[in-house]
Amino acid sequence: MGEVVAAVTPLVTLAPAARSGIRPGDVIVAFQGKPIRRADELPRLTAKAPPGSDAELKVRRGGTELALKVRLGELPEAPER
Repeated sequence: MGEVVAAVTPLVTLAPAARSGIRPGDVIVAFQGKPIRRADELPRLTAKAPPGSDAELKVRRGGTELALKVRLGELPEAPER
């Protein structure tokens, strides 16, 4: 299974996913060695990891599995309504 990457914030903003080489259409199949089987698993795993830490992702791209390193960022706070 895994989680499909729908979009990546452009490199211009220095977003962690863009810097690591993740591309739209990639399927993230593992985070820090833990398999991703359902769409709700990846956000939970990343939320437990401290911002600024390095994580290893296993990504399936066009039939090939890649290991990518990503430095985790911090989500900006949602604006108040």
